[in-house]
Amino acid sequence: MSIIPHILLPLSKNTHAIIDETDVDLDDFKWSNNGNNYAARNGSDRSRIYLHRVIMQRMLDRELAKGEE
Repeated sequence: MSIIPHILLPLSKNTHAIIDETDVDLDDFKWSNNGNNYAARNGSDRSRIYLHRVIMQRMLDRELAKGEE
């Protein structure tokens, strides 16, 4: 059995997200648990940026369309 290297990304409310170590740079931001167990942070224009969308955009190498989960 192979183990995928990962890190624990601290969130608010004494929670964390498990992310691949290739995404370690996301630890530079302050992420929070939004109450529905989604990791989110505030964008520069007061928008909400969700961790799962950031990671998916990186995997697909493109921006996600609105409503595309």
